[in-house]
Amino acid sequence: MIVSILKHYIRSIAVGLLILLVSLIPLGVSGERPWFYFTGLDKVVHGLMYALFIVAFLSDYLRRGTWKRSVNIWLVLITFSMSALIELIQHYLMESRSGEALDLLANFGGLVVGWLFVCGVRKIRSGSCRDHA
Repeated sequence: MIVSILKHYIRSIAVGLLILLVSLIPLGVSGERPWFYFTGLDKVVHGLMYALFIVAFLSDYLRRGTWKRSVNIWLVLITFSMSALIELIQHYLMESRSGEALDLLANFGGLVVGWLFVCGVRKIRSGSCRDHA
């Protein structure tokens, strides 16, 4: 059973592990900003990571099952809880990182944008984004 889950959700797992890695590695303290830096870049990256995660998970899920709103709600709640836990770990347990409420808000925004993207694609393909049996 575990092998089956790993096989069917490999993209979701890979993106989730990437988020954990990026979120929990210590940051350097050089203070130099890359040439592409702009105010808010951090929040954009947060949003994109979580949008990518929800898109990967929903596409993996839809390959195996059908669209169910209850699964979507639980997925968003669980993923948001995971992101809140990461922010708390950064804030309280990591000296080189800081957990921020705005990061959590950006994570949630990414979840919503990713979910809306998948819903939009489903609507274009099937004409509906409602539950299907």
